[in-house]
This record gives sequence, C-alpha cells and structure tokens, in this order.
Amino acid sequence: MKHDGIRKTLFLSHVGVALVSLIVITILVNAAVYLSFGGYVRNQQKAEAEAIVQELSTAYSNKEGWPKSVLMAISHRAMLQNFVVRITDSDNRRIWDSSTMNGHMPGLETGGEPVSGSLKSEYQVPIKKEGVFIGTVWLGSTTGIYHDQEKSFLLRVNVWIWLAFIAVMIGVYGFSKRLSSQISRPLLQIKKAANRMTEGDLQARVRLENGQSEIRAVGDALNHLAESLLKQKKLRKTMTADIAHELRTPVATVRSHIEAFQDGIWEPSPDKLEICHLQVMQLAHLIHDLEKLAEAENPMIHLQKEKINLIPIIHEAQRTVQELEVKKQIHYIPPMQEKVILTGDYRRLLQIFINLLSNAYKYTPEKGTVQVKVTEESEHATIMIQDTGLGILPDELPFIFERFYRGEKSRNRKLGGAGIGLAVVKALVEAHGGSISAESIVQVGTVITVRLPKF
Repeated sequence: MKHDGIRKTLFLSHVGVALVSLIVITILVNAAVYLSFGGYVRNQQKAEAEAIVQELSTAYSNKEGWPKSVLMAISHRAMLQNFVVRITDSDNRRIWDSSTMNGHMPGLETGGEPVSGSLKSEYQVPIKKEGVFIGTVWLGSTTGIYHDQEKSFLLRVNVWIWLAFIAVMIGVYGFSKRLSSQISRPLLQIKKAANRMTEGDLQARVRLENGQSEIRAVGDALNHLAESLLKQKKLRKTMTADIAHELRTPVATVRSHIEAFQDGIWEPSPDKLEICHLQVMQLAHLIHDLEKLAEAENPMIHLQKEKINLIPIIHEAQRTVQELEVKKQIHYIPPMQEKVILTGDYRRLLQIFINLLSNAYKYTPEKGTVQVKVTEESEHATIMIQDTGLGILPDELPFIFERFYRGEKSRNRKLGGAGIGLAVVKALVEAHGGSISAESIVQVGTVITVRLPKF
C-alpha cells in the first residue's frame, strides 16, 4: 500500500463506508435494544407492582394494616428480583420500605417519613380497599432500570458489536487489498508497456487475460495505438525512401547532362535540353502534389460550400480524364441518377472525383470497365467507383490512403504518380465531413466508396 495510490484510495474508501455503516448500525442496535429491553423491564415492573397491589389490597386490615408475613413475602420477592418496594399512606408518607424492612404501620403508630425521590425508574400504583384509597406502592431500583443481569446482557451486546467492527475492518483490509491488486496489476502492465513505447519500443504490447472490461478496453486501445504508431513509422520510412527516389532520378539526370555540357562532352542540343526540361517538370509536378496535399490536410481549409448537384460534377470529372478512357478503350458506366443535391465545395468535389476516376482508369487494363454508382439516404449520399483493374493486395489495402504509399513499387512506378492522390482525396472527403473506404480483389477489381453528408 506504500506505492499504490489506487490501493490506498480503495482501502480508505472501504474503511470509511464500513465505519459509517457500523456506527449507524451500532446506534440503531443500541437504540432498539434499550428501547425494547427497557420497555420489557418496565412492563415487568408494572406487572409486579400490580400483583403486589392486589396482594396488599387483599391482605389490608383497617385495624392492623398489613400482616408482617405479607410484607416479608413481598420483601423476599423484591430481594430476589433486585428491586425495592415502598409503601406510602394516603398522605404520601412512607410507612414501609423493603430495603430496610422497617416502617410505621397505620393503626399501630402515627407519623412516618415523607417519601423520598431516591428511587430510579420507579413505578407507582395506588392501593384501594373497597374503593377507598389507602396508600401507594412504589416499585423501582436504587441503581436504575437495569439490574446486574440486564447490564451484563447489554455489555455483551456491545462487546459483540465491537468484535464485529474489528472483524469487518480485517475483512475490509483483505478485500480492498485483493481488489486493488486486481485493478492495479493490469494498470501497471499498461504503464510498463506505455513506458516502453515512450522509449521507442513500439513492439511492446499489453496482454490482459482477465480483469475488468474497462481496463481490458484501455489495454486494447493502447495496443491499437502501438500498432498504428508502428504502421506510421514504417510508412514514414517508406515515404522517405519514395521521396528520395522521386527526387534522385530527375536530379541525377539533370546533373549528368549539365556536367556533360560543362565538360564539352555533349552539345546543348534541343533533344538533350528537352530531357532536362522533362526531368525538371517531373520535379515541379512532385512539388505541386506536395502543395496540394498540404493544402488539403490543412485544418484551416476553407470550403466554399453551396447547394450543388453531384451528378454534373461526376460528369465533369469524367470528361477531364476521358483521354485515358479513349486511349485504353475502357467502357465507362455513368451513374443512373440525374440529380443528387448536397452541400459542398464544387472545386474540391471535382478534385476528388478526378483523382478517383484517374486512378480507376490507370489501374484498369485495356477494354476493362469503370462504373460509378450513386445511392441516396435521408442524410447522406454514397458514391461507389468500381473498376475491373489489377486490384490491391489485402495487406496493402489499409495503407492506400496514406501519403506516398504506392503498394507494389515497380508496378506503380510504371503507371506513374507519387502516391499522393488518394491522400489528398481522403483529406478533402473528411473536410466535407464524409468518409472513404476501399474494397479490392487482386486481378478482379477495386471499389472505392465515398460517403458524403447532404447537409
């Protein structure tokens, strides 16, 4: 408990709950016992006093008062039951006391001591003989309502309550220690894995077989984060290599030509200058693509949104890349709808579908098919661009929307592009509040699905 804040917090919270509960239970139990037991004792006193009154009323004589045998019997009962009986006359003066066994009996002697208030929990009952008030019986105790046996009983009750309190405290400690261990153990595993990831070990994983579902969810989320970071790390390395390759080839070509011109090996003929120009333009296109990606991924990107018909935008994108369709004799199937209204930026949406259709044509062999399907829901429009192209390998499919990712390198370099187009498309779709996904089967084709909100 010296290192774990969770363990200490749980223990203190459990002790607090147990302590408050036991205090409340102790108060209620004591109150119930004292009230119930006190009522029982008082009822016993009342019944005893009424029995004594009945006995004294029967045995009373106007001339002699009460026979000593009756008083002795009452005194004996009082001694056995540990209470005191006092008798007062009609003037409320004490004439007999079981605790002293003396007094002044009416008709024998006159006078008497005024009754004192020394009895505790006393109970009084008037004595009548043939309807005439002759005195009062006072029944009580000099030590209170409870006698030694009753006090012993109440003491045992309180002892058992304290023993229960100690047992509960021990149980609370054991329970909180076990519970905190169950909670802290997986959290410590998560902490160790997170520390390893912080130090650069992205292979670290959290393995939780048991435990609370919430903690397992945290562990799974951390594992997912590690997987994502590892993939991003691999993508960054691939991206660096791709950018280096894209830059190396044109720069090396231009450099070799310029050095040849400088050394007089070649004459700066139009053909040689054209080669240099093409390589420089390739660099310019790469820089332009990077600018488009930076613009699309800018969180402050400002969309000129308006109510527009999506179908003409798709037609315009198709006309822009129609050269690829004609060159490869690809069969294009347009959407069936004539009007699908949504809120968006015309220029950005056109850029999205130009990129998607261009990719579909590039990776579809001659005489293949490219089809665009549009479906409407109450709040969304779904656009599917389907081709019968080369397809994408399953292990490459999750990365196709990452910047500079181009799948199988030799194939993609033949087809051109720096792997930026789909990253730009994803950024623009998400800027509209939509989503994009892909499904593909190698040598069968690919389906790109774009889901855009209508409002």
